Order: sequence, then C-alpha cells, then structure tokens
Amino acid sequence: MANEGNPRPTLIRNIRPFSLTLKVRVRVSRMWRPRRFQSDIYDGLHYLLIDEMGDTIHAKIDESDYPHIANTMQQGGIYDISVFHTRRDPSKCKVANHEVQLCFNESTKFELVENVVPPIPEYSFHLLEFNELAPQVQQQPLLIDIYGCIKSATPEYQVPIKDTDKMESKLELIVENLRREDLKIFLWGDAARKFNLDSIGASGSAILALITSLRVTKFRRKNLIYHITFLHQSMPELVLNNLISSVRLAYLTS
Repeated sequence: MANEGNPRPTLIRNIRPFSLTLKVRVRVSRMWRPRRFQSDIYDGLHYLLIDEMGDTIHAKIDESDYPHIANTMQQGGIYDISVFHTRRDPSKCKVANHEVQLCFNESTKFELVENVVPPIPEYSFHLLEFNELAPQVQQQPLLIDIYGCIKSATPEYQVPIKDTDKMESKLELIVENLRREDLKIFLWGDAARKFNLDSIGASGSAILALITSLRVTKFRRKNLIYHITFLHQSMPELVLNNLISSVRLAYLTS
C-alpha cells in the first residue's frame, strides 16, 4: 500500500474532471497571461504542464487569485502540486490534448522538486504536417504549433475590431518551412506589440522560430493561420536542430 503521507503523483492521463487528485508532479512547459476576448481585462495566469510520460494539461489561476499566487512557479521548473480542483476544459479550441483543466487557488500547494527521476521533458508540441492543416479550418480541437524560418515581418499596425469602436495591434509574419513553402501568420494584441521586430532586421542569418497556440481560419477565400496566444522564440539550439531534422512543416499559401 502506498504511503498515504506521501502519495505517488497522479499521471496526467489519469486525471478526470471533478475528481480527487491528491498530487501531480509536472514541469511548467509554458506560461502566459492573456486578456479576455475584446477586452483590456486580464484572464488570470495560464500554464501548459507536462509530466514524465510527456502528456500535457492546461492549468489556470483565475484573475481573482492571481495577485496572491502569481509568483509561485517559474517556467521550466518542476513542481509537486496539490490541493486543487479539476473541471472540464471550457475552451472550444484547447491548448492541450486533454478534456480536463486544473484550477489553482490560494489553497494550492507548490513544492519545487530537483533531481527528478524519471526525467520530465521540457517541451511538448502539437506540430502538424502540410496536409494536416487544411482540415483544421472546418474543425480544430487543438491549437497548433508551427516551426520554421521567419522570412519577413511587417511593422505593427492598428486595425479596427469588428462590432466595436476599439483598435487592436496586428503584425504579419511570413514563415518558410523545409520545403521552402511559405506560410502567412498574423500576430494580434500583446503578441504583436511584444514581437522583437528589430531582431529580424539586425540578424545576418535565418531566424528560426517555434510559434505556438495557433488557430487556422479562412480569410478572403484562403486558408491562413492566425496566432492568438503565445510566441516562443527562446528554444535551445539543440531542440531547434532536432526539429529541423525530423519535422516537415507549414501550409502553403499564396
């Protein structure tokens, strides 16, 4: 019988909504702080967590709890997390391939863990092949990730938001894959404002980027990809090289 005082962590694949989960041991693969749709109000703090099996799950601190526990975890760290509840992920297009979302609050306990055996992966991505992107226009259950070379980027500019009197920032990227096919990606809001455009012009070599949490939609009778959540440009060189050699990417647009 397992030691009740120190229960074994529950694997992500075994977590169910509205059930008792004593503890999970996970790495913080990504974290971000989005705003609510068509609003300047923040929507808490979100995490993509990964366990020893490489499975991922979406976790969230609500905005009301954010001021009290905002700095409890750092990206890349491994933690034993307990005293939380689970629910069905309400997102129409999910960040992780899991029906459950973990909900953290002031009562949740976070314990940093070092020298973890077995090791926990640092990253997990939903990378798609060229021929897998078009069907996403009709039904996209998961946000997708794209990896490639940034060929060009337009400066940030303002566009009106439909049915409102507000303006929002927008930036366009052209990304090229290993087959030299081009993909147009739109960054919106904070992602557009925070994008380091100077780094592209200043670099004398190709800019390799992994762009995550993308939604595919049809625009002007063409299938394009929109970025809606998070941009990651700080991947270790070793990870980038491994992706170059093993992944075929992108959706060709004209």
